[in-house]
Amino acid sequence: METLIKLITIANQDRQQVFSTSDTVVVQLAEPSVVLLQEPISDAMRFERMDNDLLVYNDSRTIQLSQFFAQDSVGNLGELVAGEAGQGASRVTFNNLSEAPAPGEAVELVAQVAPISLDGTVIVRDTTVDLETSEPPVPSDSGDDTANEPTVTIMTPVSDDDVISAAEYGQSLSITGTSTGLAKGDIVTVVIDGNEYLAGVQADGSWSVVLLPEVTQQLSAGIVDITATAETASGDIVEDSHSIFVIIGSVQVTIDPIGSDGQLNTTEITSPLMVTGSATNAPNGGTVVLELLDREYIGQIDENGNWSVELPTSLWDRLADGEIHVTATVTNVEGNTGQAETDIELDTVIPTVTINEVAEDNVVNAVEHGLALEVTGSTTGLEGGEVITVELNGESYTTVVNSAGNWSVVVRASDVEALADGDNTLNASVTTAAGNTGSGSHTFNVNTFTPTLTIDTPVAGDDIINRLELGYPLEISGTTTGQNEGDVVTIEFNGRIFTTNVEADGSWYTGIYSSDIGDLSDGLHVISASVENAVGNRAEESHAVIVDSTVKVIDVDIDTIAGDDSINATEAAADMTITGMAKGADAGDFVIVDIGGNKYYATVAEDGRWSTNVPASTWDSIADGSVEVTASITTDNSAGSETREVILDTVAPTLTINAIAEDDIVNAIEHELALEIGGTAGGLVGGEVVSVVLNGKVYTTAVTEEGTWELNVGAKDVMALSDGDYTVTASVSDAAGNEANAEHDFTVVAGGDNLLTLTITTPVAGDDVISSDERGEDLSISGVSTGLTEGSEVVVNLDGEAYTTAVAADGSWSLVVPADVVLAMANGVAVIEASAEDSIGNRAEDIHYVVVQPIVKIISIDPIAEDNIVNADEATQDTTITGTVTHATEGDAVTVSIGDTEYAGVIAADGSWSVDVPADAWAGIAEGTVPVVVSLDDGTELNQDVLLDTVAPEVTIDAIAADDIINAAEHGDGLTVTGSATGLAGGEQVNVNINGKDYTATAAADGSWKLDVPVEDVAALADGDYTVTATVVDTAGNEGSAQRDFSVVASADSLPTVSIDTIAGDDIVNAAEHAQALTVTGTTTNLAEGDEVRVELNGQTYSATVATDGSWSLDVPVENVAALADGDYTVIATVTDATRDFSNARVLQLVSGCGVCGRCRTGGWRLHRDCHGDRCRGQRR
Repeated sequence: METLIKLITIANQDRQQVFSTSDTVVVQLAEPSVVLLQEPISDAMRFERMDNDLLVYNDSRTIQLSQFFAQDSVGNLGELVAGEAGQGASRVTFNNLSEAPAPGEAVELVAQVAPISLDGTVIVRDTTVDLETSEPPVPSDSGDDTANEPTVTIMTPVSDDDVISAAEYGQSLSITGTSTGLAKGDIVTVVIDGNEYLAGVQADGSWSVVLLPEVTQQLSAGIVDITATAETASGDIVEDSHSIFVIIGSVQVTIDPIGSDGQLNTTEITSPLMVTGSATNAPNGGTVVLELLDREYIGQIDENGNWSVELPTSLWDRLADGEIHVTATVTNVEGNTGQAETDIELDTVIPTVTINEVAEDNVVNAVEHGLALEVTGSTTGLEGGEVITVELNGESYTTVVNSAGNWSVVVRASDVEALADGDNTLNASVTTAAGNTGSGSHTFNVNTFTPTLTIDTPVAGDDIINRLELGYPLEISGTTTGQNEGDVVTIEFNGRIFTTNVEADGSWYTGIYSSDIGDLSDGLHVISASVENAVGNRAEESHAVIVDSTVKVIDVDIDTIAGDDSINATEAAADMTITGMAKGADAGDFVIVDIGGNKYYATVAEDGRWSTNVPASTWDSIADGSVEVTASITTDNSAGSETREVILDTVAPTLTINAIAEDDIVNAIEHELALEIGGTAGGLVGGEVVSVVLNGKVYTTAVTEEGTWELNVGAKDVMALSDGDYTVTASVSDAAGNEANAEHDFTVVAGGDNLLTLTITTPVAGDDVISSDERGEDLSISGVSTGLTEGSEVVVNLDGEAYTTAVAADGSWSLVVPADVVLAMANGVAVIEASAEDSIGNRAEDIHYVVVQPIVKIISIDPIAEDNIVNADEATQDTTITGTVTHATEGDAVTVSIGDTEYAGVIAADGSWSVDVPADAWAGIAEGTVPVVVSLDDGTELNQDVLLDTVAPEVTIDAIAADDIINAAEHGDGLTVTGSATGLAGGEQVNVNINGKDYTATAAADGSWKLDVPVEDVAALADGDYTVTATVVDTAGNEGSAQRDFSVVASADSLPTVSIDTIAGDDIVNAAEHAQALTVTGTTTNLAEGDEVRVELNGQTYSATVATDGSWSLDVPVENVAALADGDYTVIATVTDATRDFSNARVLQLVSGCGVCGRCRTGGWRLHRDCHGDRCRGQRR
């Protein structure tokens, strides 16, 4: 085999040779190399670059040099050289390499070819690469033949284990070896399985040859010998040999098309599915493993190499429609494994087929029965182009579904003509590419029944219209079959057209006015009548009459009775007048009217008219049904009579209206659709017209033979109904005119004030952004609505989850999405969808978008010392600072810094942390705001300011009642206690305790405070000593307090008293006493020893001191007594306690002129003339 490609790495000039006879050769370049193609450059047709690969095309082979354009770390690129051995070589470069093509895209290259010499080297970017050595190197002679003896060795094991397994069979095979004593570039000839391959010796003595897959596929099975030989410089041959074992029995596995076509439809998955295939080189009874998604199913291989695996029907329940990958694996006893893969398409979508109405009205009449018939319809679930098969009456027709899903097919006229009268069913079916079959059917009616029509004869009694009859209306009647009551009969006579209606029994009649026949000439005339049924089938009849105006007869006519020859209950309950005409009769002739044996008389008037009154009682004895009314005239020279049938029908029909829109409410959806109104009717034969009135518009329909009726109000009329209440009225009359009425109320709730709205209140989360902080919180979603009743359910979908809530009375609604759900939400834009439906099916929706931000760690610090204030007590104790970190990992470090000192802690599993701070942490820190910094290892930190305040407030209490004594007067009033405190901000509570009772006051901004003690609390204080205590705590929690004593002296038993003893023995200062000092004494109570007693006498004040026993005494100097003139004096003694002055008085009499007369004194101050020439001064009155 010839050498095809030589490879020489640029960096190390390692050599490799590649052999191949394949049409496509792929060579992997591990590093930039010179690639020598052993063929003329002229053979190359074109060059392409795809990614970093170079593709070389000639007329018989494609060579792909993988990673040819990849640079190494020093900028080397691959180089391409082409030329045959012994011929000139060329270097190939490319001009358009500025940009690599798009991935997967191939770009044709513009090649530049430059000849080079084959001197064994080629210059590649300033690097000389030895391609061929013209002379093998001569080894130096060291004189030691044994030491320099060349060797060649095959590296073993080959292919890791000296075995080419079936899996390795057909893959590239590398055979390597070493040598000694050979020069770089010497050729090692490797013979494998009889084929030779050449390898070049590398600088280190190694050599290698690579067999491409197409070569290894030709290796013989069993033991294969490998020999490596080389010729030394002296011409000696050195060699080595080795054997490998080749297993060519590879397992080949095939999978038959699953489901026959690689697609599974709904039919195929309803029963166990058998997957089959074959395996070569696999034993009888061997195992095949069928893998489908995450399931494995086992089957066995039979003696013919075929295998089958049954897949259960339950498998498909868990699979969605789409492509499913299937792998079948077989391993034989040698360990060789074969595998086959295929994809199946699961398609369970059933198409729908709809057939439109046929022949516009779903009835094929006699005319259409002879024409071709177009059948149309629509489909869903198809792509277009599918063949749809339509079957009718045993015949099949095919057509193609268009891209819109519509289809049409034409039934041949001969096939339509073959259809029998009655219902015929069209069946249409279509099968998708997956084999899913959808079908539809439609029933239509073939009605070729042609009605019959006859004209009653003879006309005018004898088919002769005489002279008298020409002056009266001519009655023409007949019968029909196959027609409905009310169908129109057209009569043509005397060149004129007349119409009438078919009666319920199929009969018909019409009266032709005399004016329309009066101009008939004598002779033969033809009467023609025709009728057409509901489907367009027609019947005709003609009859000839003779006009003879020479005959004289009396013609008696009875006018239509009760307007329509039908007497209903209303008409039968009242008297009625029956009239008629008597042509040819004389005025005054009698007309006898006979009704059921009852006779009534009339007289012919001048104009031939007659009339008679028939009382209501006439009908009492006559049963409902057909009743004959006969009118006759008999005269001397002529006679005539007429019988007219009337229908007596006194039973009224019944009529009902069903619920409108099923629940008597037309909602928003129904408001845009046609509205079906129907009901029942009793006492009717069918065909009667029901008139329905809705919103001022009249609609009509016919009663069916089963006694039901229905009609559709067009969507346009329904949409014209505004919201509100409506009444549907319906009426129907039977043939006799008996009327039935019904009405039914319903409501339209579709828009306007009743229009449902549902709105999500925005922004959600305050700004339509769920921040990292909010990711750990409940998320409130709320909104408003209109038109929904309280309690209506609102469904909110968020992040794939549905939540429900109820509408409140004011139309609002709200719900809370739990924090754990918010935490788990994906980052990015989240959609909030809200929807609600009212009780009648009206629906409202709203949608809103929010942004979910990524989660970041967030530090929180609990209040330090409970209130972020460290007071004097707390500053002397250890403090534990706590908090949380969201989204942190258990065990993460947390650091608390106070001042220049750091304190360490760790984060717990629930995100909480705590750090113990010793009391001395606050030492040396100035009073005021102290920043406490909490930080994490990732740089996240949070500052918390703490107020350090260790100074307690100073409290003072002002004097109570001004003098710390509550006297009797103050004891009856309220008491105001005041004071002040330093170090307060204002607003702090001052707690005051008096007599065991607590009061509170509020500190003002300047620290002052005031407390009003109620009157009743002051009055409750008994006399005695008391202490007021006032306590206040500043904002830091530092406590200050003060006390003040006061006394209560308010009861009579506690008040001081002072009394004056009798002065001068008898309160009279006589002449003798008037000349000496006057001693005044007295006593006191409730005064302390040493307290002062003030005594006033004659404008002079004297002072005494209270003795231990409460007594007191003072002397009025003699000069002061002598200065007293005779008369009465008041002596006032006054004492003062802490509260006020207390006084007492005593009257003193000075009688210096009676000093020698004792009788004056003893006489009780009376006039004693024996002693005095006049009365005594100051005598007692």
